[in-house]
Amino acid sequence: MASERKGIERRMRELKNDLSAKQKMYKNAELILLDEDADDFIIDNLEDLISKEKTVAEIIEHDAYNHRSIEELKPYLEELEQIICEVEEMISGYYREDIPNDFKEFLEESGVKVSLAPKIGLYESVYYFLKRSLPERPVNPLMASISFPDDAFLIRPDLLSSAGPDSIQAYREKRKNRDMLRDEVTILSLQLEEQQKILEDYAKPSGFYGGLLVLFYASIVGVAYPTTLLPYPSNYYDDVATKWLLITLFISQLVALFVYLTIEIYKMKKQRRYLEQHWKSII
Repeated sequence: MASERKGIERRMRELKNDLSAKQKMYKNAELILLDEDADDFIIDNLEDLISKEKTVAEIIEHDAYNHRSIEELKPYLEELEQIICEVEEMISGYYREDIPNDFKEFLEESGVKVSLAPKIGLYESVYYFLKRSLPERPVNPLMASISFPDDAFLIRPDLLSSAGPDSIQAYREKRKNRDMLRDEVTILSLQLEEQQKILEDYAKPSGFYGGLLVLFYASIVGVAYPTTLLPYPSNYYDDVATKWLLITLFISQLVALFVYLTIEIYKMKKQRRYLEQHWKSII
């Protein structure tokens, strides 16, 4: 029993290590998907988020492609708010015609640095939106005949274009990997739980008290009571009633023993069938 207990404890350590590794992988995969979902949500609804004509809850409600909650998107929306404030400060005081359409070119010319460099793509999108809200330079009467095309200062469409087939396929693969890791975490958790139950069963063996009761009964009727008859002469209890009593008591202890064994074997088989069905349902 001691060796089996050590084997179970070793198996539990292995499961805990595997579970810890899979949980880290799952959290990382979930975070990657959350980053992509949040970026897509912000890009798809950037104009509403900047104008604040709708609340975030209203935007989420009307976004058919978003499945993230406000709590999940909150850190990303806070980053967006920071980026909006930075870009507004960068371009304040300029006329629309005075700054280039390309944000990176604007950074080079102005020498301004962004605080969230990994989010440079989002800076560009915000820049193109806010650039449209800048005032136009007053028209010089001598230049009145010069006109600009209507879309000269519109947002670049490539920044807000939908993902191509390759990106969609890559996203699906990431979701598939995330779901697979989640299933593995669930299976490992259940395996660890079952091993813990088995270990607890070793600490509290099933049927222990029942077996102890049967042993106690057998000791009384098979040993203790017959022993009380030894001091008497051999012909003192040499009657049929006493003989039948002793035989009945002996048979009763055998019956108690076999009933106990039958019940315990049935319980063990029932538990084994349950575990087999349980593992099949998990796998």
